Amino acid sequence: MARIRERHGARYAQRPHEAFADTTDDFVPQRALVPGVHDPNLWMVRCVPGKEQEVIMAITKRFIEREMTSHPLDISSVFSRDSPKGYVYVEARKQAYVQNVSNGVAVRGTRCVQERR
Repeated sequence: MARIRERHGARYAQRPHEAFADTTDDFVPQRALVPGVHDPNLWMVRCVPGKEQEVIMAITKRFIEREMTSHPLDISSVFSRDSPKGYVYVEARKQAYVQNVSNGVAVRGTRCVQERR
């Protein structure tokens, strides 16, 4: 066991994620907080005002049901905010993925608006 540790110790001595582990302050570079080109877009889906949580639960249920099938939903997250009322935010790479998610859910149309970041 010691021989293996010596052989691989130099190769894996310090990984990039461990480079900042010794810092005691909570400093996070601002460029790490900004969404990049490869991050999914944030889409606003209109729904019936007051039914945002029901829509989120329906989408989450559909995501779980289709997770291990041959056609999983291609979304990253779904959430709502207190304002504006009547909108659910879906994080996905394409508008078609959002429309696929919103089909059959109690939404007011399938109008998706890409959120400007």
